[in-house]
Amino acid sequence: MSALKEVTEQPVRRTVWWIKRDFRVSDNHCLFLATQTSNEVIPFFCWEPSVLNGEDYGVFHLQAQWQALRGLSASLENCSAASRVTLSIVTCGLSCSGLV
Repeated sequence: MSALKEVTEQPVRRTVWWIKRDFRVSDNHCLFLATQTSNEVIPFFCWEPSVLNGEDYGVFHLQAQWQALRGLSASLENCSAASRVTLSIVTCGLSCSGLV
């Protein structure tokens, strides 16, 4: 078996980095673990209606998160990593049926 075939047959390990509040690229334990165990890390952030509609959430928080998201995007570009910010509406939730 050729070396090229061995390399191409190994599965790509992808990890989704689900960002809730910590947008830091440096000193981020979750991101560090993802980069150590995966070939590819996909950053994911979404504004959740339950958080947006919370009594302790306001315009200040929205602006701060937007700035953090823009900063994260710039940091990823500085590391030559691709990033994309997309605006859309989540139309269904995750189902936890069958999960333990």
